[in-house]
Amino acid sequence: MDKLFKKMKPISNAEAKKRDEQARLRDFSMACNDARIHHEFIAKSLSDFNFTRNTCNRKQYVYIENYIKNLKRGDKGLFITGDIGVGKTHLATVLFKSVLWKFSWSGRWVLQADLLDSLRYMRTTGQYETLFRDCMNAHVLMIDDFGYGDFNDYLREQMFRLINHRLGGAMTILTTNCNGEELSRNLGDRIMDRVSEICIGVELKGDSYRGSKP
Repeated sequence: MDKLFKKMKPISNAEAKKRDEQARLRDFSMACNDARIHHEFIAKSLSDFNFTRNTCNRKQYVYIENYIKNLKRGDKGLFITGDIGVGKTHLATVLFKSVLWKFSWSGRWVLQADLLDSLRYMRTTGQYETLFRDCMNAHVLMIDDFGYGDFNDYLREQMFRLINHRLGGAMTILTTNCNGEELSRNLGDRIMDRVSEICIGVELKGDSYRGSKP
């Protein structure tokens, strides 16, 4: 045993740091996969955000960039609004991934339409559906296209349960192209009042750059 110990070489600080970084990258990659981030956005970063068509959003970009740099536990999430194709999901997903990386948290990325399907399944079967449970319990939750869809009283009540459950500690990130009137009609003022407690609003403007050429 003594001979074995003599052959063992101590790990340098640089090597230990490299191993820690590799382990952290593996954990982050697993967290992104577990979060089910849409493949179109999983590789997005701040540096490849397109300002070519919508230079008017530079102020909002700088705000989000600084928000990400100064993230702290307990911070509110962002509620990014604007027309279709102006970069809401891009920037929201960058924030979402930044939270996963900085705090080593669990997360869930979901489309509102998929969440509504999950809630309809719950009503039909009477069983707690996995997606809804994941959204309730995730350290950071992102709902893309928030408030868009065909809502009834049951769906509004379940969405209220979800948003209300996320008060105090958990971060929630939302995007929508619905205006205030549409959100109030689809979700109700009670839900939107809770949203104002857990999110800071950021509005993006301009034309869609999806599929367009500068």
